[in-house]
Amino acid sequence: LQGALGWAANTRHDVAVYIGALQRNQQAPKIKDVIDLNKVLKWVKRKKCTVLFKKLVSPLKILVISDSAFKRIAGDSLACKGHLLALAEMRMDTPGGGAHFLEAVSRRHKRVNRSTFAAETNGLADAIEPGKVLAMQYTEVVKGVCYASQLAEMMEKGEWAFPVEAVVDAMSVFTNITAADVKLPLEESLIAIVMAIREQFSVGHLKTLWLCQTDDMLADALTKGAVHREPLLKALSTGSWTLTGKVKRAALPLGCTPKR
Repeated sequence: LQGALGWAANTRHDVAVYIGALQRNQQAPKIKDVIDLNKVLKWVKRKKCTVLFKKLVSPLKILVISDSAFKRIAGDSLACKGHLLALAEMRMDTPGGGAHFLEAVSRRHKRVNRSTFAAETNGLADAIEPGKVLAMQYTEVVKGVCYASQLAEMMEKGEWAFPVEAVVDAMSVFTNITAADVKLPLEESLIAIVMAIREQFSVGHLKTLWLCQTDDMLADALTKGAVHREPLLKALSTGSWTLTGKVKRAALPLGCTPKR
């Protein structure tokens, strides 16, 4: 049964975080794990999850929605990351709008994280990479089949068919990445990750970074079990992401040199 639900996680993104938690205990399951497994199964049967792909209005973009969760457990810590990738309509006032949600990931962090800031920063860095791969794939769809050397040149110049934009809900991450002068984090090893994300702007890999309210963050449902699933299910079923809270938009100019 747990294996079957594991396969269902490919399309049932709303329960992916629960399935991941159950799989971490599958080596030595307890009665509580069996009860939780049946709860997840009842939810999957009761709540339908559909994905709508409606016609989008140009211009378009590759949208990366990233979120992470960090929790200390009995002297240890658990850090989970989740992201959504979508082909979406480009708007200047909001990261939302019509979108084709193409991929959702929910899993544990492979890097060691000692704080929520570290988990959010590493999660964003990891989420941008598959977003860049998706941008290359759509470049071939729009411009035709390309040689690997041509794709590498486009990546170096930031000349993909659709720009990549990212969304986070962590103010500390947004401020640190978009600040004119980067402050040294308490975890000094994170400075390299922060500078690497900033450099994505300078070469055109990342066009815009958005900050949204936690209530509007769709990827919250991929990292936390206590949040509502309805916003994610609604976005998938309507093919549109509607944000109700305030948002902030930041973009460093192409070719800029981040300062420390």
